[in-house]
Amino acid sequence: MSNLRGCRATDTSCGSNIQDVTTLAREDEAVTANVIFLSPHLDDAALSCGGLIARLIQNGAEVLVITVFAGFPARREPSALAAQLHARWGDPADPVVLRRNEDKKAMELLGADWLHLRYPEAIYRFEEPSFLYLRSRDLFGSPHPSDSAVVAQIAESVMEICHPGQTEIHAPLAIGNHVDHQLVRNAAFILLRRSFRVTFYEDYPYVEVPGALTMALEGTGVTRWREEVQYLEEDCLAQKTQAIAQYASQMNELFQGAEKMAQRVRDYSRAVSTVGGYAERYWQPSSGMTPEAEK
Repeated sequence: MSNLRGCRATDTSCGSNIQDVTTLAREDEAVTANVIFLSPHLDDAALSCGGLIARLIQNGAEVLVITVFAGFPARREPSALAAQLHARWGDPADPVVLRRNEDKKAMELLGADWLHLRYPEAIYRFEEPSFLYLRSRDLFGSPHPSDSAVVAQIAESVMEICHPGQTEIHAPLAIGNHVDHQLVRNAAFILLRRSFRVTFYEDYPYVEVPGALTMALEGTGVTRWREEVQYLEEDCLAQKTQAIAQYASQMNELFQGAEKMAQRVRDYSRAVSTVGGYAERYWQPSSGMTPEAEK
């Protein structure tokens, strides 16, 4: 497998129009990963799938984690919303560089290769005369109309580096309804219709909210889902929590500290398992998609 750990997007700011962004960051290297995890942000794959990633790599799989919204802000001056979040992250000089570096450390700890695409995340996206998402609640509603084209673009980015029948893809269910998670999930449905094998993962920690999983499954429009419980040994769970801890900027925001994170991850993993021990839960569509799921 080509070693993509050092492969990254060009460190320049994106233009304000997301449709103009050159998305891939691999300098024409061949990618032979047989398992890909699509991570909306620079922490989602580790948070939701870190145990399975560790186990797959132990068993010899070639795993690539693609973070979709890892691009630089469209404008130098952040929005008020972005500035608020930056303050919670410790006011780093360059938040995207910081978070990319955290992600690299986490992926190295898991043993996974990584690829950062250059789409800027929702808090940075701008179209004259305004940022697209101005309030926290905007991030958990419907995607902005200006984001309508990005779903197909994400799918095309993935199809440039893998092919149906050769790669298994894991994508978020968009539990919690974050707009970036919705966009990646919808791109995964395009891949599913292009004959890719796609398994959907539970977005952690959003899935801890009672009823959130059911709402997400029903909201896709898929009429029937097949549940897959992936059981984890203690060492894989330990790798997962160690990987999550690398996202130091996010620990207080998500968990009020790394110690509480480790306990919450352990407790949820124990609750998901049906036979004792620890697990992560995944979902595959087991019947035809309704028109709602095909949008």
